[in-house]
Amino acid sequence: MTRAIKYVKKADRNAEALVRREIAILRHIDHPCICRLLETFEDKRHVYLVLELIDGKELFDEIVEQRSLNERRASGIMQQVLGALKYCH
Repeated sequence: MTRAIKYVKKADRNAEALVRREIAILRHIDHPCICRLLETFEDKRHVYLVLELIDGKELFDEIVEQRSLNERRASGIMQQVLGALKYCH
């Protein structure tokens, strides 16, 4: 499995607090439409998140590139987005 690593500098206290909150939330989430947190670690300067790598483009870029989205494709995208949102709530 290919992974992605996100890191946040500890020097930015606000960003560090936000990433620690993100970690706490992601540890409890398991949904096919939400990126999985696989591991975390830190050193003196950074907090690191090891995440599942999601291949592809940003949704906005995909929509712009397509220039028009047929109803079936738009419906499928919205089902995934709203299903993930429902899961989170």
